Amino acid sequence: MNSAEDRIVDLLCELLAAEGRAGEGLAHLDALEARGTWEPWELFRLRARLLAACGRLDEAVEEARASSGSGGPYAAEEMARLLADAGRPEEAIAFLDSDRPEHRRTLGLLLIERGRAEEAVPLPRAPRSTTPPPEPEPGPGPAGHGDCPPF
Repeated sequence: MNSAEDRIVDLLCELLAAEGRAGEGLAHLDALEARGTWEPWELFRLRARLLAACGRLDEAVEEARASSGSGGPYAAEEMARLLADAGRPEEAIAFLDSDRPEHRRTLGLLLIERGRAEEAVPLPRAPRSTTPPPEPEPGPGPAGHGDCPPF
């Protein structure tokens, strides 16, 4: 997969959805998934949009909930945007976690759009999670050679 192919598939899905042929786009994504050459996040992002274009937004939401984590923080943001665009802003707001710094911008914008600025204002100032970062995996000392960089 390369960036040119990424753009072509993205555009293809967008055009098929605009032409009312989102089902064909879903079939194409299924074929790409079967080949195993695409990142799960990219397939999720495109699939969610096509499902929404087919009127199957609830199915996209269920897939997003079932695979939360596989798309990282951006999957929840993508789903929230789709919900908001479909006229379901309260569900979009509920889909995001205010404790996750990467969700705060999108959450803040959605809250402001709903006239709930007083809830959005403190988001950028909220403290980051106190969960410590994961411990690095043990590797060889400075003189050794291994698969891990020495930093």
